[in-house]
Amino acid sequence: MKAGPCSVLIVGALISSAAEAKSDSPAPADTMGQAESPQEIIVTAQHRDTSIHETPIAISAFGSEKLESSGITTVEGLTRIEPSLQIYSEQVNNEEYIIRGIGKANEDLATDSGVAVNINGAYIAQSGEANAAIFDIERVEVLRGPQGTLYGKNAVGGVVNIITRKPTDRLDGYLLNELGGLGRRQFEGAVSGPLVDDKLSARLAGFSLHTNGAYHNLTTGHRANDVDAQAIRGSLRFTPNDVWEINLAADYSKVEQDGVLKSVIADVPGTPLIGNDSLAGPYATQEEDIRSGRSNVEGAQGIRQWGGVSEINRSTAAGTLSLISAYRRESGYNVEDADRTAADQVVFAATQKTWAISQELRFVSDDAGTLSAGGKLHWSAGLYWFHEQGWRNQDVRFVGCTIANRGSFDENGNFDPSIVSPCDPFAADNPDDGLLGAGTPDYQNSTARFLQRINTDSVAAYGEAKYDVTSHLSATLGLRYTVENKKFGLDASSVANVPGGDPYSVFLPDGDFRQSSSKTWRKFTPKFVLQFEPSRSVHMYASYARGFKSGGFNGQAGTAVEAATPFDPETADSFELGIKSDLLDRRLTVNASAFYIKFDNLQVSGVDENGSPLTDNAANAVIKGIELNIWAQPFSGFTLNGSLSLLDPTYKDYRIAIFDPSIQGGPPFQLVDMRGERMYNVAKYAGNVGAQYEHDLGNGSQILIGSDIRFRGDAKAELSVRSKSFVVMDVRLGWTNSDRRWEVTGWIRNLTNKIYYPGGGSVPDYYKDSTRVGLVADPRTGGVTVKLNFGK
Repeated sequence: MKAGPCSVLIVGALISSAAEAKSDSPAPADTMGQAESPQEIIVTAQHRDTSIHETPIAISAFGSEKLESSGITTVEGLTRIEPSLQIYSEQVNNEEYIIRGIGKANEDLATDSGVAVNINGAYIAQSGEANAAIFDIERVEVLRGPQGTLYGKNAVGGVVNIITRKPTDRLDGYLLNELGGLGRRQFEGAVSGPLVDDKLSARLAGFSLHTNGAYHNLTTGHRANDVDAQAIRGSLRFTPNDVWEINLAADYSKVEQDGVLKSVIADVPGTPLIGNDSLAGPYATQEEDIRSGRSNVEGAQGIRQWGGVSEINRSTAAGTLSLISAYRRESGYNVEDADRTAADQVVFAATQKTWAISQELRFVSDDAGTLSAGGKLHWSAGLYWFHEQGWRNQDVRFVGCTIANRGSFDENGNFDPSIVSPCDPFAADNPDDGLLGAGTPDYQNSTARFLQRINTDSVAAYGEAKYDVTSHLSATLGLRYTVENKKFGLDASSVANVPGGDPYSVFLPDGDFRQSSSKTWRKFTPKFVLQFEPSRSVHMYASYARGFKSGGFNGQAGTAVEAATPFDPETADSFELGIKSDLLDRRLTVNASAFYIKFDNLQVSGVDENGSPLTDNAANAVIKGIELNIWAQPFSGFTLNGSLSLLDPTYKDYRIAIFDPSIQGGPPFQLVDMRGERMYNVAKYAGNVGAQYEHDLGNGSQILIGSDIRFRGDAKAELSVRSKSFVVMDVRLGWTNSDRRWEVTGWIRNLTNKIYYPGGGSVPDYYKDSTRVGLVADPRTGGVTVKLNFGK
């Protein structure tokens, strides 16, 4: 039975969903319950069609059926079904992607992600663009670990490949409507068919989603975090003969959010949120309703993006020559009250525009072609070029007194905000004191503006070859050489919020400046794999791979020197052992991998002595881990699934300046040696388990009952806990009619109404061991999904 699109009521006894999904092709009615092993899913992770079973990479693949049944509509949602992937999304146009503990340091335009996201083979440079709407999808592939040979830079943590459905030579399509809690209204559909028989076919797909935010603004009385998203995609497939194939896809999408609120999360009741020592108060605390706040600025955020990909394939006797061309453009904005109070203290605002173009020329050998050495040699080679230009305007509106004007510290260094003195917006500043903490004499009522510009060019040549030494043993060697240049510019200025007032900003201690800089990096990224197949049902591999994340510049630098100083690329050397087995007549799948990743020049985000965000190569680190994926079919119609990721992420060489507000007469930072400490934002364990039962009602129709449980451990931020462990459960009940045209599914998500914080928000200066800011997950919601399939 083809599972219904989402999830519902019943079943606390059944346990949850898989890290690797079944094929989207529904089994015939007379073989209901004979589910296809996940090992049989065909992927293109190595630029050629192979089953997951035969691919010597730690990889998970999810078809549209799995995505629909889990209620996943954005790339961010993949976190719910792939435990090694974490996506922190607290802003609709700036997400943080992490695989095996490696991701992005900050939101600056010149800082890249350590996880590469590709849509139909085209690299998506900006994280906001990468969190695209997932609809009308053939499959999603998640490749774990460095992928520096075939995918190149910024794949140091792994790769997410999104493959949309191609046009078909017959009329088919679907319509989907989902209604649920929090005002959820989702509409989705696609139609595909031939325009010219056996020559030209087309596909058109659309998506629309509205959800009410779970948050309320107690200052304005308005609801916050409402989301509206719309997207459309058109595709053409042209096959003039048996030699040529041309695929074109173009899309447009828009996501808008009204109201921007986050929760103050205090482990100790009443602990205030003090995010900057220059604020005069009042201070936010955790509300009785944790999904509420008291911001005086409603806030808004959104992103529009559009682009296209063309792939031209030419078949030869030796293999296939492909030219992949892509263009992408995005425009985003964000306005947010950062002090979380009804007072006018701190407001962040940003706008961003980028465009990018890429070209890839690739040759992939035919496994039985003229250059295959009798079927023993499987190889590919290519040339790649990428160009991006972007602009980001980041404003920080700041109204506050310094500690010298209010408050004091007791003998233990705890801040006492009870003493508040009036602030003078025309008081003379002292921009040369270099102090941010206690004793700073400056008053600020100004807006600091950081106008960032980036121009990136990246070129690469790569090749990878696999040779079958025997019928059971093969060896793979790969190499990529990348040259990348970034030209970066920053105009930093500060203007008074009060006419005639002082424009001084603590974020720009030396005043306004304009700076530009350029840097070129060159990297070799090799790969070596030994693959052993003791039987057709068991594959084992040992691999070494290097990946790197590009260097960059600090887009909110406080001084011209900081703006001109680049940070270097981050390099990862990964050693991995893996086994993939398909046992008991394909009723049991067990995939496991163990890895050791050594990182050099780890890019770490922090702040400088003026409180400005700063990324540098502050650390070396090691991540050791084990990943396990299991799928089983104990009897006809009943499947069990489970995935587990265990990580031991440790800093090996890292010293960090930790904010200490009790320090008098100098910069309020103390140097802390983090050697041996756990890395930031990385949970030691994450996983999901699940079960699904499909039953034939006797007339050809079927019912489905399923449940999904996901769990994750604590994640740290500096010396404190950023997000605590949690366990969440979803359930579903579905029905499919006899000809598979109608699917109706009821679902409940977050069945136990768990209040949990996935992590990823900002951390305050004070009380960072007990207070955080972030988006608490949605409460329990239920709903119904109806899907109509039409065509052949």
